[in-house]
Amino acid sequence: MDHRLKGLALACLALCVVFPAHARITPYRQYLMQVGRHAPTTSYVGPVDAATEVATNCYALRAASAAAAIATKKAIRVRRASDNATLDIGVLKTGALDISSLTTFLTATTGFVNIWYDQCPGADNVVQNTAGNQPPLTLSALGSFPAVCPNANTITMIGVSNVTPATGKVSVSVVANRASGTGSGIWIRQAGASGSGLTPASSANNVIGRGAASGTITTTASDAAWHAISAVVNGASPASNVDVDGTTTTGTMNGNTTAGTPRAMTGGTTTTLCAMELLVFDNVAFSGAEQTAINSNQHTYWGF
Repeated sequence: MDHRLKGLALACLALCVVFPAHARITPYRQYLMQVGRHAPTTSYVGPVDAATEVATNCYALRAASAAAAIATKKAIRVRRASDNATLDIGVLKTGALDISSLTTFLTATTGFVNIWYDQCPGADNVVQNTAGNQPPLTLSALGSFPAVCPNANTITMIGVSNVTPATGKVSVSVVANRASGTGSGIWIRQAGASGSGLTPASSANNVIGRGAASGTITTTASDAAWHAISAVVNGASPASNVDVDGTTTTGTMNGNTTAGTPRAMTGGTTTTLCAMELLVFDNVAFSGAEQTAINSNQHTYWGF
């Protein structure tokens, strides 16, 4: 072999790396790379990390993932009633919302949510620019934790761009509470006001998982209490389900691929809804183990 070719071959052997199976680019690794980090460098674990799936919409009053904590992502834009000034409130590297900045900004006044930022790479924020239709922000909704709490059916937040579901299969997760009343509303619907998602029922102590094309699953969730709720829209029972705090109810829900803007935090008539996180995983059907892991993460972090 020519000495130059031999030298080139040796150099290639020295530089080339054979990646084992565990180093393949999984969906979660790809998500981390999209936000500019190859792996988390924090001990914080968010609900998206617990799911080990790539979320498509991440609205949370904490970091939705370790990557979002590292990047100190923006969480919400708040308008204060006293002078209509606005301020973006982000998450800290610990994963917590910057509550200190929030409470300082809202000293001796009340706040409303103008934008709930999408911490996922798609950045499809939900927005309400009309002051009278913005959901109030309750500062101590659960201990020291704030929550977004619409209290009328004219209050809603709408995505900035259309979402087209890939297949109709979708999983959603919320940390939510119907604080008062027994009316319906929307915590999260993936694509349009009739998209797949989770809502309170129009009856006391019940929630509903909804398929965009057809099917609902109604199950028990006590009012005036916080819950970790997830839903899988994936066709006939038992592939579709609604899980409330670890108790799963199966049924049939079918999604579709009709485009629409995400809808979040629509209040009900004489009803106040609250939420601290809303997550959508398009083209994903949570496994039972994933639902358990997300539920555990949410209960542990929020302390309910």
